[in-house]
Amino acid sequence: MKTEENNQLHISQGDEKHHEQTPVNEARERLKSLSQTVKHLVAEGKFATINEALLATYYRNEQNTEFKHYGEWKEEGFQVRKGEKAFLLWGHPQKTEQEKGDDEKEQDEDRSFFPIAHLFSNSQVSPIERTTLDELKETREQSQDLETDIER
Repeated sequence: MKTEENNQLHISQGDEKHHEQTPVNEARERLKSLSQTVKHLVAEGKFATINEALLATYYRNEQNTEFKHYGEWKEEGFQVRKGEKAFLLWGHPQKTEQEKGDDEKEQDEDRSFFPIAHLFSNSQVSPIERTTLDELKETREQSQDLETDIER
């Protein structure tokens, strides 16, 4: 009896190592769980996608009205504030490859991997101060001019 319990304990410890919960895996599990709660809304036709349902049901409110990737905010002249946590959605599906035979790989069209997309809302960003950037550029130009004058 005791040996059987030890064997089960050993097996369960091995499973824990195999399914180690990394921050990415934990985020994926949270997103899967949230997705399950809105799945019926998509099936009923209230939303076209799981992402739209997640945004409308969980994320969008009076403060959070616009969602973009980090780079998109940056391109528009905004910086995500330090310490802000991203809103998680599903990214565009990526095809996975399954091994077939020894060296032959064949793409399995039925298998897709959905990466996690990290979005930030309008309430999590601040405008990038252009005056500071312009001042730095001007100082750099003045330094280069001074170096040129010294060389002459």
